[in-house]
Amino acid sequence: MLKINLTGIIIVCLVITSYSQVEFEKGYFIDKNNQKIECLIKNVSWKNNPTAFTYKLSDNSSTVVANVSEITEFVIGNSARYIGADVQIDRTGYELSQLRYNRNPVWENERLFLKVLIEGKATLLIYNDSNLQRFFLMKDDSIRQLVYKKYLSESTETRENNAFRQQLLVDVNCGEKNENNIKEIDYKITDLVTYFKKFNECADSKFTDYAPQKNKGALNLKIAPGIQYASVNITDTYNTTKNKSGQLDGTLNFRLGLEMEYVLPFNKNKWSFIVEPSYQSSDVSNEINGYSLKVDYNSIDVAVGIRYRMFLGQQSNIFINGFTGPSFPVNSNIDLKQPSPYNATPSGNVSLGIGYNIKKISAEMRYYKNKDLMNEYLYWTIAYDRISLILSYKFLN
Repeated sequence: MLKINLTGIIIVCLVITSYSQVEFEKGYFIDKNNQKIECLIKNVSWKNNPTAFTYKLSDNSSTVVANVSEITEFVIGNSARYIGADVQIDRTGYELSQLRYNRNPVWENERLFLKVLIEGKATLLIYNDSNLQRFFLMKDDSIRQLVYKKYLSESTETRENNAFRQQLLVDVNCGEKNENNIKEIDYKITDLVTYFKKFNECADSKFTDYAPQKNKGALNLKIAPGIQYASVNITDTYNTTKNKSGQLDGTLNFRLGLEMEYVLPFNKNKWSFIVEPSYQSSDVSNEINGYSLKVDYNSIDVAVGIRYRMFLGQQSNIFINGFTGPSFPVNSNIDLKQPSPYNATPSGNVSLGIGYNIKKISAEMRYYKNKDLMNEYLYWTIAYDRISLILSYKFLN
């Protein structure tokens, strides 16, 4: 059998992941003394607004954590800008158990990092914290929350306080006189981003759009040839006097696959869904206790799994794959010196791979956890183990 520890491979992959996920990007921050510091900021792609961030002054310098109490602004490249500000925020939730009979906001004074969505004459900011989402308006250096609140009426019916629409009508209005148009705006990112864009355009104000873009998934097709080393371990629990248990010599064989990869449209395209049908061929034999045994196993494997990328630059990345899927024997023969050859009845595949991609070319080392080629036979077990080196070329994306 191949002397490969699957747990060890997983640990190595996790270690590589932990190092590769640390992505420092060019940016700057402004402290409370109004000093602008150029630096490299760790881009975590926060789902919830952070309370701190990690930076370093150069590639080789040590990391420093900056807290919201110390910072008035930080910017990461062209992708994200956060404002540190003392604001009033209403944290009333939307769940029925959290609703009260008071329609007015319950203000709390907090210092927060607010993420800029649209920056211009009127700036739209957002705050996310678990299931809480609040939008803020910054205009003339003043920041205040756009008010939206669910509450209960005296008859315990759910009502909505949509005071944010009146705020827009008064403070973010470029000649809009039709209140019905503003009534159509919901308290959600798409509606508010669109409204603030239109206002800044109408006000002839240059603006910067930091709002998250709706990414579309991408489909990649790759031809994936390779070589694989396979070995077989036979266990005979039926005939103890003429025992045929033992290991067959491993061989080097060819494999050919077609990889269909769908890059998922979130988390900076780091995750993919993979379907890879492939043709696998292995021919192993050995003499065990005077018996010349042979396993000629050919199959069509359908691997289904996920891929996680760790980008090293715009053109290259390290990736980890995890697969499972069925195996369909093709013209396979298992000769155990019985009256007749056995048919292969394999269990499913489980595999783990790690590889490197640059532009259209990828190289991957993939380990397949041993499976039983005689899964439906009671007294025989054939543990089929292999490791593959796969080179793939992307011909369509």
